[in-house]
Amino acid sequence: TSQTSTLISSTLCDSIIVTNITVNPVYNITQNVNACENSTVTYPDGTTATITANTSHISNLLTVVGACDSIITTNVTMDPIYSITQNINA
Repeated sequence: TSQTSTLISSTLCDSIIVTNITVNPVYNITQNVNACENSTVTYPDGTTATITANTSHISNLLTVVGACDSIITTNVTMDPIYSITQNINA
């Protein structure tokens, strides 16, 4: 979006100011991911976690100017690692 403002000083010298506005989108997203048991997951906000069970994490993100926060919910489904010993009698 662009807005043009025309200003006139007390000595009748006019100025033109063009203001350009960039709209940053706001996101509210849910993402579903799978992770192996005891693996490390990095969330969109940069935090990490070792996965030991199904979990959810909410990342609150800000634009570079600190405004228009976005929320990303990450649902992690843990894929267990099995360690099985079988005794077979023949």
